[in-house]
Amino acid sequence: SCELLEDTYENRFDIAYVVSGDSDLTMPVSKVVARSKPVIIANPPARKSQALIRAASSNFSINIRRLRSCILPVQFNTENGRYKMPEKWQPEIS
Repeated sequence: SCELLEDTYENRFDIAYVVSGDSDLTMPVSKVVARSKPVIIANPPARKSQALIRAASSNFSINIRRLRSCILPVQFNTENGRYKMPEKWQPEIS
C-alpha cells in the first residue's frame, strides 16, 4: 500500500490494478481514487472485500479458468535452455 501511495504522489501511473481481496487496502485505495487516479481491483478466487470494491473505481473477479490459463508449463524449453518450475511452486489448482 505504501508503494501504491508513493506511485500516486509521484504520478508514476495512469491506472492502478490491485490484485487483492484484503480490506486493509481500503483506505490507501480510497486515497488514490480521491486524487483522480483510477484503481481497478482484481479479486482473487473466493476473496472479495466489499469495502475494497466500494473504494475502487472498478473491479473484476479472477476466475479459476482464467488463472489456469496464465500458468506456465511445469517444464519448458527456450533458445536459452530448459526451465523447470520448482516442485514447491507447482500449482495446486484443481
